[in-house]
Amino acid sequence: MLGDKFKQAREHLGFSRSAIAKKVNVAHSTVGRIELNRLENPNWKYVQYLIEQGINPYFLIGKSKEIAGQKADFTPEEHEALKQELVELKASHQKLEEKQEWTEQMLKLLKIDTEELENFRQKDE
Repeated sequence: MLGDKFKQAREHLGFSRSAIAKKVNVAHSTVGRIELNRLENPNWKYVQYLIEQGINPYFLIGKSKEIAGQKADFTPEEHEALKQELVELKASHQKLEEKQEWTEQMLKLLKIDTEELENFRQKDE
């Protein structure tokens, strides 16, 4: 499974979950959810960082047994399909970040409204 590949890659690089979470600026729990296959789309920053550290991107998607390097036999069509998958993965990640930002803004507004309501109640008493 994909999460197992990410875990193997992280361990190959010698990183703990906490260490890699700090390097890619995500929560420790996010790394755990990725590796336990509990996220539909892994965090793009995590994928990109592993690749930048020399992890074979084809290993991550199960198309190669080589954990490091870029050894894989692909037809041009397969290569294009993989590139498209990466583009879609990045787009999904951007959408998730936008949703997270919107959610955080809504939570701030809700907190303000809740505080104002509490202040109003205290004044009324």
